[in-house]
Parts: sequence; C-alpha cells; structure tokens
Amino acid sequence: MMIIDLKIKLQVNRVFSEMGGSLGETVENPVTGARWVKGVDAIKVQKEDASRALVARHRFAQEGPSHAPPLPTTRGERESLKTGGLSHLVAWYAESLMRMDYDMDAHPSFDEYVCGVMASPYAPDSVKQDRELKQSFPPKVLDHLGPGLVWRAH
Repeated sequence: MMIIDLKIKLQVNRVFSEMGGSLGETVENPVTGARWVKGVDAIKVQKEDASRALVARHRFAQEGPSHAPPLPTTRGERESLKTGGLSHLVAWYAESLMRMDYDMDAHPSFDEYVCGVMASPYAPDSVKQDRELKQSFPPKVLDHLGPGLVWRAH
C-alpha cells in the first residue's frame, strides 16, 4: 500500500498546486468538492481529506464489484450515479463511507452494506424489488444503517 499512498500523495499535491483561487477566496477541494477558504482554512486538512477519498476509491476498485463504476468522491459524482441499479448503490455506499471519513476498515464492506440496504426500511421499494440486485445482494439486516442509508458505528 505504501506505493499507492505515495502515488496518491503526489496526485493530491499536483491537483492542489493546479487549482486557482486567491487568498481569502472560497475554493473547492479538487477531489472531494468540499468548499474552504484559501489561506484561512488549513490546506493540510483538505489534502488529507482528498487523500483518504482517493485511497478509498483505489481500494473500492480492488475490492468492489468488477462491473461497478469508480467510487465517486464528490456530491456531483454521487448524484450522477443515482440512476438505478448497481451505480445507485455505489452512490449511496460512497455517501455513507464519506460520512465515516472514508475509513473502509471501520465501515461495512460494499457487499455487507448493499445486503443491508436491500433489507432496510429506508430503501425505496424500486431497489428492494429489483430481482437482479436481490439475487446478487440477498437482504440481510445491517445494524446501524439509518436514514439516508448512512451507516453509523454507534
């Protein structure tokens, strides 16, 4: 993982060095889409958030379904995937994971999460009744999966 971490650190440094904005101006994190004030808010925090998001994207590419889209790291990317089927589930998973600071070791795996979604009273019937999804991800209650299909450790 150290080579991946180094590559991600270099990528984060590059995209931050290429972003515009003047001191005191509200700018957007080029990886997460979070807004912050350049020169006021700590850039280190923004880079750490971006790095965690990109590490999660890399791990999802390795551990998630091979036919899934890349893990979205911005709200716009998540929203664009909400078109039904697997991509919609990836968007929900990404939102839940983002709320856990992309800690994939603390958050349930994609398969565990989606099986939980399939059993959740918060999931729309259109998802829970999708035959292909039910076959791939049999419903199984996931403790701590709440409103917005966001998983919380407690």
